[in-house]
Amino acid sequence: MSLWARTQQLPAEKFRQVRALYQGDYPIEVRHYLAEWIENRCWDELKPSNPEQELTASRTVSAAVDELDACVRALNSPDQFLSRIKLDEVLDNFKKAFLSNPVEFVNLVKSNLAVEYQLVQEADSALHHSLIMDERVSMVNAGILRELEQIRNRTQLENESISSLSQSQESVALMLHQYNQLVAAWDNLVAHQPHMFAANASSVNQEIVRNLEEQKSSVYDGLSKKVTEVLMMRRESAENLSHSISRISALQMKVLGEELPKWKRTQQLSLNGSSPPTHLDQIQHWCEGLAEVIWLNRNQVKELVHLQALMNVQESPAQDGVNGTGQQPKQEIDLGALMSQVTDLLQQIVSMTFLVEVQPPQVMKMNTRFTASVRHIVGGKLNIHMSAPKVRVNIVNEHEASVLRRRIGGPWTEYSGEILNNTGTLEYHQASKHLSVAFRNMQLKKIKRGDKKFNEANVTEEKYALLFQTEFALGDEQLYFQIAALSLPVVVTVHGNQDSMAWASICWDNAFCPVDACSPALDASAVHGSPCVHSSAPVVKWSQLKDLLRAKFSQTLTGNDGIGSSFSGYLLLNDDHLEFLGSKLKQLLSPVDQDFDVSWSSFCKDSLPGRNFSFWDWFFAAKRLVRDYLRDVWSAGCVMGFVSRSKAEDMLLGCPHGTFLLRFSDSELGGLTVAWIAEDSSTGKKEVFMLQPFVARDLNIRSLPDRISDLKYLANLYPAISKDDAFGKFYSPPDLKPRRESNGYVKPNLVTQVPGWTELSTSTVISDGFTPNTPHSMPELGESSFIPNGTSCEFLHMNHRRDVISQFDPRHAVMSLGLDTSVALPLEFNPRLGFDGLSALVNAATSSSGLVVANCLRGSTENLYLPVTDFADCDMTDDKSSHRVGFDVQ
Repeated sequence: MSLWARTQQLPAEKFRQVRALYQGDYPIEVRHYLAEWIENRCWDELKPSNPEQELTASRTVSAAVDELDACVRALNSPDQFLSRIKLDEVLDNFKKAFLSNPVEFVNLVKSNLAVEYQLVQEADSALHHSLIMDERVSMVNAGILRELEQIRNRTQLENESISSLSQSQESVALMLHQYNQLVAAWDNLVAHQPHMFAANASSVNQEIVRNLEEQKSSVYDGLSKKVTEVLMMRRESAENLSHSISRISALQMKVLGEELPKWKRTQQLSLNGSSPPTHLDQIQHWCEGLAEVIWLNRNQVKELVHLQALMNVQESPAQDGVNGTGQQPKQEIDLGALMSQVTDLLQQIVSMTFLVEVQPPQVMKMNTRFTASVRHIVGGKLNIHMSAPKVRVNIVNEHEASVLRRRIGGPWTEYSGEILNNTGTLEYHQASKHLSVAFRNMQLKKIKRGDKKFNEANVTEEKYALLFQTEFALGDEQLYFQIAALSLPVVVTVHGNQDSMAWASICWDNAFCPVDACSPALDASAVHGSPCVHSSAPVVKWSQLKDLLRAKFSQTLTGNDGIGSSFSGYLLLNDDHLEFLGSKLKQLLSPVDQDFDVSWSSFCKDSLPGRNFSFWDWFFAAKRLVRDYLRDVWSAGCVMGFVSRSKAEDMLLGCPHGTFLLRFSDSELGGLTVAWIAEDSSTGKKEVFMLQPFVARDLNIRSLPDRISDLKYLANLYPAISKDDAFGKFYSPPDLKPRRESNGYVKPNLVTQVPGWTELSTSTVISDGFTPNTPHSMPELGESSFIPNGTSCEFLHMNHRRDVISQFDPRHAVMSLGLDTSVALPLEFNPRLGFDGLSALVNAATSSSGLVVANCLRGSTENLYLPVTDFADCDMTDDKSSHRVGFDVQ
């Protein structure tokens, strides 16, 4: 199947990313009609950056035009009329765009094919994984349900056997009563009529005695056989129950010891951004089946104990000959031990199925509301809710949590803090069949730190867990249960600057310290789900850490946070991103092999070379910037992000003037910089420049798409996507009317400008002889990073409306309207004076001139509007041909 055919079968959320690739002059119609032609060419052999291959690129575009023209001519039936018109229009636009710029077309095709292939691979991988998981769950489910059904059938048969045993014991009781009557009659004859046993007794008396003796002997023989039969039935029932309980124990070990921990592990990984667990209802179905057969078998053992007490006859070795085999009878099963075993199974399933279904936030801030919920997945089956059990929530530290693992019985009363609104009642929800309680308004009021000497770094590594406890009774015999569940680890912070390190602790734990990793076996008295310590995974492989970074970054973009969501291709970190991240760690570790070891310290504590922050600090800041301000543009593929400065320069040097890309700054935490290529029109020299990074406060003032729109010299997003095609849908709508704020002021529009840079030209300061530093030594340019000599200001008469100010053309320093009344003044001034000094200089003009200073290139995003009344200390010259007035500040 062709790549395009597979692309068309992508899930909707992924195909939307494909649609976003094909915009402007390279629409999706071209990809569709030229699918076979495109995929049959060897695009990897085309290197547009190589001048020798420009001719090959030109021939490629010409061939594409011919193919499209043939497709247009092939649409000749009446029902294809509209399609022909549309494709003919596409062809015209295609010619205009790419016949003169074939390199752009080659770059677009190569980049789009790479993204398509990545999306298809991800979809295939996800589908394959899903099918494998579904198949595994389906097979496991079928096996467990089959075993449960067999145990149920055996339990039902045993019910019938115990019923027969009960009836047989009743028969024994009747026969014993009859035998006792015969013995009493015999004893009465012996005591009161001994003459009937004399040798000379009459034949009648002898017959009576003989008949009574035979009757007594017959009843005794029947009673002996019946007792033996009952003992055999009782022993067989005990053996059957023992066998059933063993099968239940093995099945329960599979469900509680294998499947439930897998669910917990999936839940734990989902909090790092992986797919969330989805089959808790399935596990509940299994556990309810187990609880049912455990309860039934326990009742059968109780009944067997009761029947044994009613007929306390033990099988004797002397009874070996009843069935004529002469074999030693089997030792009778200890029903007391059997009762203890089945009660332990009940205790185990009741305690271990009390789960934290919705985890609390793992980075928890003091005095901030948070939520969590717990669920008992067999409580509904056992009618636990009939007693309305209360659930209490407290917080415990890591030491207390480890002690809880080993404790036997009794409630836990040692806590490390105080939580408000920490009680709730388990309630049964008929529609969902869930027994649960949601805590929606909890708040951590107090916390007790483990060591008063802890500094901020220690605080963010000190872990706690929420402890959920409840107690209730079951059945008429009042089986009493005290059960508890622990949340995943949480870190308690008091300030936002602790978030980075706190999340490092949590993410590391979630990824590399499985829940209950320290629990060697199922233990009904243990509290499962407690957190581990970092020593459990002091070093991990880079291949493991990659999965953590990929999942965590995807969670940031989808808003997943443990809740299910589908990831589109752009949301995932691709191989290039991960290679770049790996290279950052390699700077710190200098590894020998590709799958190198990464320690906890190098992950989040050790500073990167030449920086005062760690690898995790840098990644976390970039991730947070994307989450808060760049989610849409990242999802649309507009932000390259994770690419080094040197690689960005190499990529841009082969591109046309005005091509740009967006990357995270290496030196600024949470900074996004614009890298662009500029060409000097006079010399043909190309240089790559880096804009001072935008950080959160900048993007909070004005969005990234709007800032990109402001910078007119940025033309195409790398490799060759029109800026407006890439970012246009994210631009803020223009304000056609002034907006009056609640305070009565009219809010101005803020515009991003870089001193000395204009529309699709090189810097005006370069043209005037000012040459900035080279790309390798220059500082990153910023809105206020420098004010070059030769800064220009434009002037407009007051009788012109200010809405025409935006039409000034700074390249020519005149208004593009061409009005005779317009003037523009190139202004030379000392940057050390600042704009306060400039304002004072231009504010001394005659009132009759009525000029307004507009579009001053300055260290601000605002236009400066100043009334000009006099030109004191200025040497004025008048250029009639261009309507210019020039002056130098003295």
